[in-house]
Amino acid sequence: MHPKTPKWLQDVLDACDLSVRACEGHTRESFTQNELLKGAVERKFEIIGEALSRISSLFRYSVEKLSTTLSDNLAMSTDLTFHQRAGQ
Repeated sequence: MHPKTPKWLQDVLDACDLSVRACEGHTRESFTQNELLKGAVERKFEIIGEALSRISSLFRYSVEKLSTTLSDNLAMSTDLTFHQRAGQ
């Protein structure tokens, strides 16, 4: 896990919490008419998207690296087993 992953997850939680609190008491109509509120909530969604994108990219890289390592180890193990059996 990347050292900043916990911070990014906290950013997501904070942005969600603030968005929910900011929208309390508003109807869809009052929300869409309030440009300041709408802009603030849209910015929080951008923060959420950026944080999740970073986490997703790092996770994807980690899975690919792990997959390559496992494949390499399996290939070496298979070669070793084959050579051991051939030597018997």
